[in-house]
Amino acid sequence: MIAEPSNRLATETSPYLLLHATNPVDWYPWGGEAFDAARRLDKPILLSVGYSTCYWCHVMERESFADVATATVLNDAFVCIKVDREERPDLDEQYMQAVQLLTGSGGWPMTVMLTHDLKPFYGGTYYPPDQLRRVVAALSDVWRNDRERLLASAEELTTAMARGGRPAAVDGDMLTQDDIASALDRMLADQDSVHGGQRGAPKFPQDMADALFIAAWQHGGRDELLAAALRSLDAMALGGIHDHVGGGFHRYSTDGMWAVPHFEKMLYNQAGLLRAYADAAAATGSWWYRQIARDIVGFVRRELTDGETGAFLTALDAETDGREGLYYLWSPAEMAQILGGQADRFAAAFRTTDVPDHHAPRGRDPRPGVLSLVCSPATPAVASDLGGLCAQLLAARDRRPRPLTDDKVLCAWNGLMAGALAHAGWLLDEPDWVAVAERSVAFVLARLRDGEGRLLHQWRLGQAKQAAFLDDYAALANACLDLWLATGDARWRVEAAGLASEMTQRFAAEDGAFHGADAEATDLLLRSKPMFDNAMPCGNSLAADLLYRLARYDEARRTVATLAPLARRYPHGLANLVRVALTGDPANSTASGSARHVHASVRSIDDGVLELRVRLTPGYHVERLSLRTADGELVPVVSDEGSGLRLRATLPRRPESQDLWLSAQVCGDGACLPESTLRFRVISGS
Repeated sequence: MIAEPSNRLATETSPYLLLHATNPVDWYPWGGEAFDAARRLDKPILLSVGYSTCYWCHVMERESFADVATATVLNDAFVCIKVDREERPDLDEQYMQAVQLLTGSGGWPMTVMLTHDLKPFYGGTYYPPDQLRRVVAALSDVWRNDRERLLASAEELTTAMARGGRPAAVDGDMLTQDDIASALDRMLADQDSVHGGQRGAPKFPQDMADALFIAAWQHGGRDELLAAALRSLDAMALGGIHDHVGGGFHRYSTDGMWAVPHFEKMLYNQAGLLRAYADAAAATGSWWYRQIARDIVGFVRRELTDGETGAFLTALDAETDGREGLYYLWSPAEMAQILGGQADRFAAAFRTTDVPDHHAPRGRDPRPGVLSLVCSPATPAVASDLGGLCAQLLAARDRRPRPLTDDKVLCAWNGLMAGALAHAGWLLDEPDWVAVAERSVAFVLARLRDGEGRLLHQWRLGQAKQAAFLDDYAALANACLDLWLATGDARWRVEAAGLASEMTQRFAAEDGAFHGADAEATDLLLRSKPMFDNAMPCGNSLAADLLYRLARYDEARRTVATLAPLARRYPHGLANLVRVALTGDPANSTASGSARHVHASVRSIDDGVLELRVRLTPGYHVERLSLRTADGELVPVVSDEGSGLRLRATLPRRPESQDLWLSAQVCGDGACLPESTLRFRVISGS
């Protein structure tokens, strides 16, 4: 893989580690060889954590780790270890907690100094080479001359990490309806009333919060919930965080208006946003949200799917030729040359926002910028016309030097993406999406296994390795349940149940909820419980969702109850758990009836005529069903599709938007459940 390697990373499979394989830094991968060397040489450990699509990780590699003078200082003072955070999310979470306790913030690249027993005593993020050399020299002096003080500091920090990494033992108090209502109120209070999402900058997609808002509104919540979700989804769809030319979304926006992104494109973002846009399309019938969902799927199938295996790849890099975002930027002259006489029409629909370029020659004007839509297309025909112009730009962009693709296959990320595809394909009547999801899950189940058949975390270059984590099991099992619902094939439920049983055996904590890593992980300083959602749902909320869906209610409630005190205090950080409690637990009135087994989507098929597709959990059937608007009962034409129903009805009047209520009672598993009602909002022209 690497000609004439200069360090031990050359035999690794991680694209991120391989980027550092020719550094003059004497890198070790995480493991016993490095730990033994630190003890033998009596040196502390410098741990550097990043990922392959991180722009500032690339900058630090070029400035510091590829620099001979800096490498000499590092090699003399430390045993240096490089970790790909996507390969070892447990290490990343553990030491990021240390950095946040030390500095009040965090990020990547992450730089942490450790004792021989892996306890952190100093940490930060990106360091320019001069600063890095000064820090290393100072810490090396303390290690030699005042080690006891340094070791005492490491003990104090480790104690603080242990307190923060273990929530209090389960107190038996579930998230009640009042708790959920309070959580929603607090989350709404944090929303940006103009641009959507949380206030301030940078802005990260809040797909878990948007999905929660939509679900709460559909189950009887107030209108502000739906408005908050749609405001966020609309603003992202228009902004530069959305790749209008190639599809999909960048990781986050550097500003408060979704205009200028941080340009890496991560698989997990596509998964979360596909679910959110599919839910919005199903709840409103909006063709625009369906179009954004198709846009995400098109990008993932084209650029983040391995053609040979069907598995989903991890991410696309942010930079090309050392410049962040260069691949995605356009100047007016370039667009005019490509689009010719259509350029004016394109310019009327899209604006460009300048992206700071510290490497460009002075006086170059205008600089290329990132595209944003001025407003949502008025009709599908207008969107199709703009899509044709974007396709011309995409053909030209494909001839540019491409960003690096991190082509490793991660179990949890594949589970999230496959689950989103199955869910969206089911809701929006896109069977091809379900088939794509099936192929990915089949590959992961077959190939990400060890010699004893246990699940593994990742695969690349024909090698599967690293024991799976909690979120690997939970995300993959939830994807199997999504496939069961989408296809009716019982084998997927069997797979989900098997994974859930193995998950509880390997990760369950005696005092409630689940550990992130299993008990056989011997190279961790602490065995903590994942508690908060980040860019992805946390492992414990995924586990609770899985257990509710498998009707393992006691285990699910124990998990939710363990994290409930945190959810009451920090609801935005546990949005997925709040959604799970809202929609999954029959003890909550919202989820006590038939609604848990009824999944429906609405769309307008003609002027004044709407269609609802109603899908049921396999094994359930509709006993009674009604459809009404504020004007009264509708009498739909009902078609039985075997796995569900298709309803068509004519609206008595056609305002700009109209609410619709679907009430249903379903029976199955030897009982009929109480009637439940789902709410929809049919938007005129959708």
